[in-house]
Amino acid sequence: MLLPENGSVVVIDEKIEEALPIIKALSKAGIPSTFYYGIVKDELPQTPTQVVRLVFLDLQLVDGVVDEHQIATSLINVLKKIISEDNGPYILVIWSKNYEKYGEKVEEEVKKINHKIVPACIVKFDKRDCLDEKKIELTDS
Repeated sequence: MLLPENGSVVVIDEKIEEALPIIKALSKAGIPSTFYYGIVKDELPQTPTQVVRLVFLDLQLVDGVVDEHQIATSLINVLKKIISEDNGPYILVIWSKNYEKYGEKVEEEVKKINHKIVPACIVKFDKRDCLDEKKIELTDS
């Protein structure tokens, strides 16, 4: 699998323990990544600071929020803090335990041209598969 090797991988989740398997697998393959707690506004950059090529995005950044429009809007706001309008192509990996509930609405929202951060493609990844570190080891094959 070819992944960017220039620090342009971003992982966004409200639970570091759920993001660690991905971060560790990337590190093991020599691929640096940047982690953001999506709900901590002070942690997000004021303006995008890096070129991003791959984003792992959890759908549920705030516990208790169930309105799919509110979830989609908040995720777009987080992405706009991280991804510049001039970023260029990137892949969005939606990894969640709740894709069935919110995934389609988030995809619909992120694909809107007016946001100017439309990904080249969107990949769905069940987060439960990520939580078992042994299932996500990156290899050269």
